[in-house]
Amino acid sequence: MELPIHHRHTSGHTSGHPRGHGGSQPARRPRALRLTLAAGALLVAAAAVHWVGPRWLAPPWGEIAGQASPGCDVLRQACQVHFDDGSSAAVQLRSGGAGDMAPLELQVRFNGTQPRSIGIDLDGESMNMGPNHTELSARADGRWSGGTALSACISGRMAWILTLRAPVGGGVRVVRLRFETGTP
Repeated sequence: MELPIHHRHTSGHTSGHPRGHGGSQPARRPRALRLTLAAGALLVAAAAVHWVGPRWLAPPWGEIAGQASPGCDVLRQACQVHFDDGSSAAVQLRSGGAGDMAPLELQVRFNGTQPRSIGIDLDGESMNMGPNHTELSARADGRWSGGTALSACISGRMAWILTLRAPVGGGVRVVRLRFETGTP
């Protein structure tokens, strides 16, 4: 026959609680700390969505190609480009002089959600002219601008493709415009 074993509490408390405490006050402190941390995390998330959301979290997702007005010559006028999400952009190249090596000023104005950045690539339609990438800078008036020049290793007329990429939300708005330089 076995005799029951009695455990002795060394904490000096005689309550029925396993740790010898009469209440649950110490258990409340970690819970209150967790609630405070959770509330703080929600406030940080809400602030991030408020300040970053319009540019980083806004649609569109994926690549959205813009359609330019038919027959628009980006060297002679601003081409209006329309996107399926209802936004639009005006894109223009301005030549700073005569000849193919003349500097070009690029200007873009978006209507709708503003992009995080705008990059422009210029390449020959039927001839690879090498990399010609320009990152545009945002201006205070809502326009984006930058400068570049075309390659000068050609004679006569040359067809070019301007490709604009503008990240908005989780996607990229893409515009491709054709234009010609030189004389026949």
